[in-house]
Amino acid sequence: MTLQDFFVQNPKLALAFSGGVDSAVSAVLLKNAGYEVHGVYLDNTGEKELNEALTSAERMGIELSVIDVKAELEEKVCTAFCESYLRGETPNPCILCNPLLKFRNLLAEADKI
Repeated sequence: MTLQDFFVQNPKLALAFSGGVDSAVSAVLLKNAGYEVHGVYLDNTGEKELNEALTSAERMGIELSVIDVKAELEEKVCTAFCESYLRGETPNPCILCNPLLKFRNLLAEADKI
């Protein structure tokens, strides 16, 4: 089975969605291509950003799951980043965040959807 065949048979997909230009354009392009798009917002900032993502998703007519990752981000990424920086290292938080937080949460939500 090709990737194209897979998506023809499974038209529903999860999209990491911040409400910014990149994720919004991706959502529109995917919807226009016939996919049922479900946005997943990893809430790690403030209420303003969350409301912008919710408003953007509503305008585009896509469902949006919101996952609060603030505590997990602090515990698994920010604390380690600060400790490393204070030791004089040059930490890269994405190396921790992507597998421990971002991709794990997005894939778990995609499995639910």
